[in-house]
Amino acid sequence: MKVVLNKSEVNQISKFIKGRGVSYADVNAEMTDHISLEVEEVMTSNKVSFSEAVEKVFLRYDRFYFMKIEEQQVKNLEKQSWVSFKNGLIGFFSFPKILFTFCLFFCCYRLAKLDLIEYVGYLYIISSIVLAGLLFYFKIKLLGRGRYLRLTKYHWVFIVAVNFGMQPMLRMESFNEHSSPIVSSSLSAIVLMLLFIAVELYMKEFKKIKKQYA
Repeated sequence: MKVVLNKSEVNQISKFIKGRGVSYADVNAEMTDHISLEVEEVMTSNKVSFSEAVEKVFLRYDRFYFMKIEEQQVKNLEKQSWVSFKNGLIGFFSFPKILFTFCLFFCCYRLAKLDLIEYVGYLYIISSIVLAGLLFYFKIKLLGRGRYLRLTKYHWVFIVAVNFGMQPMLRMESFNEHSSPIVSSSLSAIVLMLLFIAVELYMKEFKKIKKQYA
């Protein structure tokens, strides 16, 4: 009869793998599934205890094996990151969101005409802080405090969106004085949209990871 590990035993294997230098929760989960299957096979075929089977299985791999696998996962993810970002960016511009973009541009344009464009900069800063807080809250709520390799490719999206937008937003009043309201409002709308795109990409990835690993 085939042996099936219980939840406590699977958690022990996960801790052993973490002790071998695997820091990301999603990589750990995939390795845990693989090692658990090997342990079940050893327990079934050799009629040994869980601890003996775990020792036999882990002796098959050198101490750096798991870290090497994690490094390979990082490289694979880097290759996929641009494709994921591009698809997320294209998918953002559906009809309702395009309409939202035009509304955002119109609001910025009205403020520019009233010489109040600097308030867009204040809105950007406040939005960045609030959205970063919300992302942290939803990450903890959906995924806990574990680190996920699949999220690292989105960290730079949010950071770039914030840093790219911060400087022009803080100088928007001066920029508006030396250009037309259409130019300044277009720039403002684009920078704000980058922020919202980054947040949407994060939320989609949260849901995918929760479904697969959490």
